[in-house]
Amino acid sequence: MRPRLARPEAEGYIRRHRPDYALVLITSLLLIFGAVVVYTISPALEQSAVLYRQLLHIGLAAVAFGVASVMPLTWWRKVHVPILLSGLAASLLLLVPGLAIEVNGATRWLNLGELSFQPAELLKFGLVIYLAVWLSERVRTGRLNNTHDTLMPIMITTAVLGLIIAGLQKDLGTMVSVACIILTMLFVSGLKLAHLGRFTAMMMAAGVAGTLLFPHRLARLSTFIDPSRDVDGAGYHINQALIAIGSGGWFGRGLGKSVQVFGYLPEAINDSIFAILAEQFGFVGSALVLFLYGALAVRLLRLIERSPNLYLKLLAAGIFGWLVSHVLINVGAMLGLMPLTGITLPFLSLGGTSLVFITAAFGIAFNISRFSSLSYVKEDKSANLAGRRGNRWSRSAAHSARLRA
Repeated sequence: MRPRLARPEAEGYIRRHRPDYALVLITSLLLIFGAVVVYTISPALEQSAVLYRQLLHIGLAAVAFGVASVMPLTWWRKVHVPILLSGLAASLLLLVPGLAIEVNGATRWLNLGELSFQPAELLKFGLVIYLAVWLSERVRTGRLNNTHDTLMPIMITTAVLGLIIAGLQKDLGTMVSVACIILTMLFVSGLKLAHLGRFTAMMMAAGVAGTLLFPHRLARLSTFIDPSRDVDGAGYHINQALIAIGSGGWFGRGLGKSVQVFGYLPEAINDSIFAILAEQFGFVGSALVLFLYGALAVRLLRLIERSPNLYLKLLAAGIFGWLVSHVLINVGAMLGLMPLTGITLPFLSLGGTSLVFITAAFGIAFNISRFSSLSYVKEDKSANLAGRRGNRWSRSAAHSARLRA
């Protein structure tokens, strides 16, 4: 029997094989874990519909995963510009009076009647696809480290995104996540470390300026430095989160026995869900969830390593940066290791837009895994196409080149 070959979506006739079902398994476990925690929180909120809303969101996310996992990978190349422009247009709609919803000083959601929509999630999804296409083309034509053709456009794009997300929406946490996505993809593309360092320094300087210009961010920063200074005011949220985590002990209070959900911990079902999880399941349960996130990150790193071309490597890298930045920012804030930001914990927090788009992104990763190299191979410089292009994740390129030959 002739081997089953991929259509051009993998840029060459790479043998299509069994995908990485571990991505589906781990994602499903996190979704189930999140649904269980939401179920235990909903009675305290006196909102029986919360669980049904989350189940509906999970259903929509499953559909998004299924569609993204079967969509030809070349199709994303064709629509990368419209998707990014849609995210930008939706973000600008937040400036229209009556459409925007402001919560805790940030304007993140569009009011669509019974529904709400967070444009930044569509923007992140579009950014990952756009940069994967754009950077792979710059590498292919040897212009990656060109100041005029690559570095300046990236800096301008980042500045525009910062103005929209951190400035207009007042959502610095999401902008930090976007910056992590961009930096991860630039690193994997093979940008010179000197350029990468300067670009990182510029973004950090912009972040400092963005913090100093907004009083509520300065207040959060001072609370982060000294959480005990105003425990009933600015430090209330972080102190209640630490109480929830500490009271969980090793094995937790037990399923449905959280105390903090009864009006003590703000945003218990959204941004603070990790603290509630730790209170109910303790250190062991929290460590298990972090282990699952770590396993997802490792699968994505493996996917970057084994993808047959730079375009697919960059897609996987963008998804990796998206996942890891959200987990580190959310969990770090709940542990008092980072300032509080309104950013969701992937697959666990209550939410429709964020859940649907990050799950769709993992659908793309699952699709990429169908065309990845089946095993690690020693780098062969004579056949290493990716190595000629300068990216840092090219072990599988020799294997891919031999398959195309």
